[in-house]
Amino acid sequence: MMKKEETEVTGGERQEAMKAAWEEGAEEERKREKEREGIRKKEVREMERLEEWKENAEKERKKREEREREKIEWMEKRRMEDWKVKVENERRRREKREREKTERSKKEEQVEKKERRVRQDLKKKEEGKKGKDERKMK
Repeated sequence: MMKKEETEVTGGERQEAMKAAWEEGAEEERKREKEREGIRKKEVREMERLEEWKENAEKERKKREEREREKIEWMEKRRMEDWKVKVENERRRREKREREKTERSKKEEQVEKKERRVRQDLKKKEEGKKGKDERKMK
């Protein structure tokens, strides 16, 4: 009989075996849950990293667009300044030409006046000579 008792499993032993199996299963389930949680955390970190990358890419794009816009504005401003300088230089050249024309005209007028005076003087001298000659002849 003793042998029979040794091989017989009592209800308490059975419960303990079931409890051990259940604990073992629960432990495995906890491990799997821990692995799943680790995977979820890894996925969340990856998504956060991707989101951060997207935000940084968007910031860089905005910075690039801003620099490009500033460059275009600078070029337009520079072009406008160059145009203003060109217009101002052209205005100065025209004024200079006008002054030179005016000065030439004044000089030409003075020369013409001198020539007229000289001609008038010559004419008067000739008339004076004619008058003297006529008086002498009389």
